[in-house]
Amino acid sequence: MNKKNKIKNNLSPSFFITESIIFLTTQFLGLFTAWKLYNVPEMKEVIAEQDISTTRFLIIFFISTAILFTLTKVIKKRGIFGVFFYLMIFFGSLVFFDTFLPIYLTLAFSIGLPILRYFYPKVITQNLAIVISIIGASSYLGLGLTSLQVLILLIVLSVYDVIAVHFSGHMVSMFKNLAQGGAIFSIIIPSKFKNLSAKIKEKGINTSGDFMYLGTGDLAFPLIFSASLLKENIVASLFVIFGSFLGVNLIYAYFYITKTRKPVAALPPIAFGCILGYLLSFLIK
Repeated sequence: MNKKNKIKNNLSPSFFITESIIFLTTQFLGLFTAWKLYNVPEMKEVIAEQDISTTRFLIIFFISTAILFTLTKVIKKRGIFGVFFYLMIFFGSLVFFDTFLPIYLTLAFSIGLPILRYFYPKVITQNLAIVISIIGASSYLGLGLTSLQVLILLIVLSVYDVIAVHFSGHMVSMFKNLAQGGAIFSIIIPSKFKNLSAKIKEKGINTSGDFMYLGTGDLAFPLIFSASLLKENIVASLFVIFGSFLGVNLIYAYFYITKTRKPVAALPPIAFGCILGYLLSFLIK
């Protein structure tokens, strides 16, 4: 089997099917979580009092990214980044479970999820932890932003994603360095369903052709956008989800046509799909 055929076989429909299931589950369950949150009277008051500035958000984002990138270059013992990773899972899942469960079960599951990911480092536990934490954090953040704010964020961060991946390359470098410390900020998509039970390497990630990766931001921002629209029109929220899924299809199509497996900036096509879905929603109002 030559190299070309091997790559083609690795880009099997299982990649697309698995990615589609994970992506759409995250978006629809996340939208439902946001809807539940928004219908809690106390939460509406908290959201109404929030004053999130787009400029402040971007400044904090870029400064935090610069600091994190510097730390991944300076700190040799990268296991410390794993602590941050598990804290992110804990706090994100805390919001998610609190939406549906009483406080004692919320705490139990929120503590249990990072423990499960740590002691059972499989692809399936990685994806479960990432999806739940993203749903919790993104549904809450989306409700605190306006749709216009999210539109601005999508455009600015899409440009940044292209620069960070294809020009400076620092995003790819930072991802690898964090992964070596046990902090894998992405879902892992296997080429075969049975590989969901594959073990994640103790240091770093599996770089074989049997796996692809979709970053947390690529899952989070469509949900943030659809959650922000809940306060205006739930139909628009659904259009954004389907539009973002179109963006995921474009990424898969690119991999399939070019037969390449290099890291790509995934947010721009996803953002394009989100914005297209949002604009199309006006046609049925």
